Amino acid sequence: MVQESPTRSCSSSNAVDQAISTAANVVTVEPEVDGALEAAVREATPGTTLVLQAGSYRLKSTLVLSNSNLSIVAERVEGSCAACIVGSHKDLNQTPLIKVNSSEATLFFCNIKLQYEDAQPSATAPHQTDAAACLVTKALKDLRMLDCEFTCPNGRGADLKGKSAPVFDQCFFSKCSIGVHIGDKSQPIMDTCTVEHCTSSCVQARGESAGIVKHCTFQHGGDACICAGGTSRTTFLSNWIGDTRGCGVMLGEKSFVVLDSNQILGNHINGIQAGYEAQPTAKNNVVSGSSGSGIVLYDRAGGVFVNNQVNGSKLACVGVRDAADPYFRGNVISDGNGSGIVLLGKAGGVYEENQILRNQSAGIKINGFVKALFDGNKISFNKGYGIWMQDDASATIQNNIIESNEKAGLSVSNFAEPKVTGNTIRECKNAGLILQNYAGGEYTGNTIIGNLTNILLLNNSHGTLTENIVRDGKGGGVIFRGETTSTFRQNLVIRNSKANVAVLNKANPTIEDNLLENGWGRGLVITGEATGFYRGNIVRGHALAGVYVGGESCPNLTNNTVRASGASGIVIEDSAKGKFVGNTLAENRSAAFAVQGDSRPTVERNVVKHDGHGGIWLGERAAGTFCDNLVEEAAQSWRIGKDVQAKVTFTAQGSDAARRLEEADRQQIVLIQNPGLKQYHCIGSKQKSITMSEFGLGLVQDVEG
Repeated sequence: MVQESPTRSCSSSNAVDQAISTAANVVTVEPEVDGALEAAVREATPGTTLVLQAGSYRLKSTLVLSNSNLSIVAERVEGSCAACIVGSHKDLNQTPLIKVNSSEATLFFCNIKLQYEDAQPSATAPHQTDAAACLVTKALKDLRMLDCEFTCPNGRGADLKGKSAPVFDQCFFSKCSIGVHIGDKSQPIMDTCTVEHCTSSCVQARGESAGIVKHCTFQHGGDACICAGGTSRTTFLSNWIGDTRGCGVMLGEKSFVVLDSNQILGNHINGIQAGYEAQPTAKNNVVSGSSGSGIVLYDRAGGVFVNNQVNGSKLACVGVRDAADPYFRGNVISDGNGSGIVLLGKAGGVYEENQILRNQSAGIKINGFVKALFDGNKISFNKGYGIWMQDDASATIQNNIIESNEKAGLSVSNFAEPKVTGNTIRECKNAGLILQNYAGGEYTGNTIIGNLTNILLLNNSHGTLTENIVRDGKGGGVIFRGETTSTFRQNLVIRNSKANVAVLNKANPTIEDNLLENGWGRGLVITGEATGFYRGNIVRGHALAGVYVGGESCPNLTNNTVRASGASGIVIEDSAKGKFVGNTLAENRSAAFAVQGDSRPTVERNVVKHDGHGGIWLGERAAGTFCDNLVEEAAQSWRIGKDVQAKVTFTAQGSDAARRLEEADRQQIVLIQNPGLKQYHCIGSKQKSITMSEFGLGLVQDVEG
């Protein structure tokens, strides 16, 4: 939305009255008299006030001022400057209208219009030389211009050079190439001025200039309303920047300007653009409605950006690329039609305690070989990902709150290798964390809660996830899918719907020393063609089976504890294989091991402590190898189904009952020793000829879990 500019104050009658009343000498100058003004200036003694009557004062050559304590004033007529000092490029031969060289000059202008006549400027015309200007100052002691007007098509309204330090108060600059050029070591003060309709820029600060520009209105610039280069340290304070064809602020070279409490509104491309090696300080600004980006940094630009509001950009609200390396803190970056912050190329920087909200794409998008730090930000309610990282990026993401984003909280892909520590990722409508397409990185000490799926590890990802809390996922806790080889170690995974951890397709993870607890479905699901190593995990308190192994999976489960499951401890079915060694199963509601279908696991040296519940149950067609498993305190230590092909081995001599059973059914009979109950059971293909009750065996019709 186009904003109206602030009203320009024209009240200067008091200053005119004071200049007249305090003057040592008052001289009235009449217009339209050739050479009258030049003569009055030459003859003026210190303390003189020249009062210009309404009309035009045409100069045939540059008016050079070196007077001490000279005032040139006029009365306003119907709100405008009635006295106009005018010249043309033809008469002045591209030299300035007024020039101040003396370091002893002390001058005061009030209600004077300076007009450098020329044809209307073209937006595509090249900038004219430094010489064409209404006013040029190189060195002076004191110059104040109050309520004056400057017009200089294809030139500069005021060209400040040397060590000049003029004051422009309530002045109006219009139809210039550059409204005010602040160069060399000049240190002006501009207060409550209006600069507009300039083909290049409203204000340009270069060289080693400084000074302060405050409470001004800038609009309808060409390249930019404010442009700075060199090593300028000019401060721009509380200005209003409206419509412009280019950027609101454009910074280059090694400029160090300060942008404080400005409003950059209206129609513009980029609100603040800094390149080369610019190092601005931008604080408390509002940048809104950019047709490009609110803030763009490129080349090797840096700077400090604190407590700004950047919103409503058509592209990224903040774009950082190339080798730019800024510092952003406490900014609100919101409501953009693209992403909130985009980093490209080899961009770096530190981004902390910012709020990145309600953008139509990602909150933060990171592409390329980016090395940046994101610390303590709030990234919420974005339509895409909270943070989207890809293409070899290696940023550090720590202590952020990433919540309520439409897609994943954090998506990492395409060889990115971030370090992600201490973040809270919650209530995202898709997933909390996604790794895919060869993504890696370290993920430590994060809290990932209440997302649709808390963690998705996909497609050749190889991240290392350690000491995270993963809980209350609406569609699952952690899912490994594709050919991921990620490592999942020492995490707490609790109260997730469906499975706490699911390993699918051809995933091949390392999952060790985790606590999987109190899930609303199964604790650990391994299916498809998944493999992987599972060591030292505690899986307890799940509504269904603690561990489910199905499909054609072939995992290696070693030294895990599975207890207090609402169904079986470990279910192995379909065509699953794998090794199950040294695990402890306790207090599960149904069987400790339920093996069925065409599964062929290797089950060795496991301990079952079931306190009256089932032990190891083998369903129809179950096969595999079972060796030296300890079953204690189980009501039915072994239950055997039809057509079981399992191979059971033992290391001690069989009892008399076991030997008698071996003699009765020698086909596919192997013995298993149960040291806990000091008895032997058999597994065979002709169980109908065996009295099952004599050996405590029962037929398995259905296995829970």
